[in-house]
Amino acid sequence: MFGRHPRLAVDANLGLNTDDIDAKYKNEYARKLRELLASSYHKAKEIANRTAKVT
Repeated sequence: MFGRHPRLAVDANLGLNTDDIDAKYKNEYARKLRELLASSYHKAKEIANRTAKVT
């Protein structure tokens, strides 16, 4: 619910802290997404510049 996985009773019994795991994956996802978007932006900019020079 609300974008998070529910914490189950078995998690509490085993002492698992799921918040740390989710945070690590979210940070990794955000970093990779930022890199891919930056790469896409630079490629699009290069293509736009080449197209502008041709016409």
